[in-house]
Amino acid sequence: MTPPAYVRDVLLPALARGAADRPAVPRVAPVVHVAVARPARDPRRLAAAAADGHLREPHYADMLRRAGIPAEANAIVDAGLYAYGTPEEIAETVRGYRSAGVDEVILNPAGVALAIGMDEAMRDLREILEAVGN
Repeated sequence: MTPPAYVRDVLLPALARGAADRPAVPRVAPVVHVAVARPARDPRRLAAAAADGHLREPHYADMLRRAGIPAEANAIVDAGLYAYGTPEEIAETVRGYRSAGVDEVILNPAGVALAIGMDEAMRDLREILEAVGN
């Protein structure tokens, strides 16, 4: 739950500075909460199911605050941190993280799994991964 610009502008430079005397910079793999937009799905409800526990953690709240985003489910949806939309729109979000310099992106359908069920979460992942591959 880190905005791509924050990864690019803050995290990656800090990691590079911290690894100056090491053979390699640590790999970066942000977790991106995802859900395909479907009838009767509320992205704020799904984001809350997935992330409310994280949003109460001081380190997440601090990072989000530094990135200019309140540590609230509604805010992460509005900011695009909770990737909700068509599979193609979510694939574009994934590409944004890749462009920011991350090594990989972890897709997390926990909101769908917890609020609707694992079958629907897996359906979302299949569609998103297909779109990412195109």
